[in-house]
Amino acid sequence: HRLVRDASPRIRAAAVRALTQLDDPETRPALLSALDDPDPWVRYFAAGAVGRPGNDAALPALSRLLREDPAGHVRIAAAKALAPTRRPGLLPGLTDVHALRQQFEALDARHFRWPREVTRTAVDLGGVAAEWISVPESRPERVLVYLHGGSFAFRFPNAHAGLAARICRQLRARALIPDYRLAPENPYPAAPDDCHAVYRALLGAGHRPRDLVLIGDSAGGNLALVTRLLS
Repeated sequence: HRLVRDASPRIRAAAVRALTQLDDPETRPALLSALDDPDPWVRYFAAGAVGRPGNDAALPALSRLLREDPAGHVRIAAAKALAPTRRPGLLPGLTDVHALRQQFEALDARHFRWPREVTRTAVDLGGVAAEWISVPESRPERVLVYLHGGSFAFRFPNAHAGLAARICRQLRARALIPDYRLAPENPYPAAPDDCHAVYRALLGAGHRPRDLVLIGDSAGGNLALVTRLLS
């Protein structure tokens, strides 16, 4: 609790993340105060932490962050925290997952950029739309199959392309991001089926299994594991 008020933003952010793991009602006042922290990453982690069932005291503050916070990733965290509540007035204009998806994609387009040297190429593999991400350091035989997160229901094309590009630079690889079908209009097993189809299409195109790496964030981590098991 003391470190949430530390002078260092990094330490405050780490303290908020640590309190999140406790899931203890006694941590809620400290997390609520972190929603007003001057550092956007502290607010981001705090928004994800307080948006839990039964923590109604946080709802007005989360709604304020969604409307007013200058940082796009903080507004996204607030919207994701508020979405399960479906409370009138808390999510203005967002009455269902489809409207929320449009809001997220608009924030992604407005606030996330990628360097000019990053090349993005739309393709179809195994009947699934996907996007190649390449950087000058990429070696074409090295492929990261990047399965994006987003609660199986959302996508953040620019944010995920930027993250994939940074990983590609470090590994001297290129990345393929499948645009797998999203819930709820496409229920299980649509998403894992699409990811598996893309992986099999890469093998069919001549890529060796040892040159393919499955990675993912959040829901995408789940899909990476499932795709590996299916393959």
